[in-house]
Amino acid sequence: MAACNLSHNELASNLARHLLSGNRMVWEDIPAGKSGSVRPDVYTIEKSYANPNPISYEIKVSLSDFRSDITSAKWKAYLDFSYGVVFAVPKGLVTKKDIPNGCGLITFNGEFWNTVKRPTLHPTTLDSELLLKLLIEGRQRETHPFTPIQRDFNEQNILDGMRRKFGEDLRKKIHFFNDYPKKVAELDSMRNELADILGIDVSDRSWGVDYYIQKQVEQLRLIANETERKAQIAKEVERMRSNLNGNIDRLIEQYTGCSDQ
Repeated sequence: MAACNLSHNELASNLARHLLSGNRMVWEDIPAGKSGSVRPDVYTIEKSYANPNPISYEIKVSLSDFRSDITSAKWKAYLDFSYGVVFAVPKGLVTKKDIPNGCGLITFNGEFWNTVKRPTLHPTTLDSELLLKLLIEGRQRETHPFTPIQRDFNEQNILDGMRRKFGEDLRKKIHFFNDYPKKVAELDSMRNELADILGIDVSDRSWGVDYYIQKQVEQLRLIANETERKAQIAKEVERMRSNLNGNIDRLIEQYTGCSDQ
């Protein structure tokens, strides 16, 4: 079973940051081949004129997607502009026996990447079209070192840890607290507006605004209940009056033989 809850793009970005180093350049989803050809999820080149060793990494987060890729031999198209191809997957999704001959395998256990199998390198010529694409489009797709926002504590690492341990849904809920001060300010504004409508002096009794609002709401509820009760009484009185008039009419008719109508 796969060992992480990251999406395809999240896993690709995580791998790109892992591969980034002082002597290696990394791109994500770069159109390295000819127009309309396949795009490696992650593409790396070492900063060496003699041995650039361009490698294409194919991210797979589901077994069906992996098998489809192997059946179609899509990965072979990467060899047009790569020395080798590496499949990057969550730990447990596949084993090195499932990997095509010559390809590599790197797995992610939720925290760290582990190279299970290295690819067989097949040097190829990097044509001018590829180099132009890396030069023109590469700026936007190149991976840069991750720089967390400076806070009192490393919030990004904590959120990533929560996501790895408990899943993306809980991470989003934890992230909600980033907006907590703003939400509190909005609630205070709404409370002040309500206090103004109910005629409560916030400046004199701000410490008890919630209490007085609650009392006012209870009073309004009592008034509403009383109004409803009076309406029910009036309806019942009208019903009784109608019944009484009917009974009187029947008595008059019984003893006088005529009706008042």
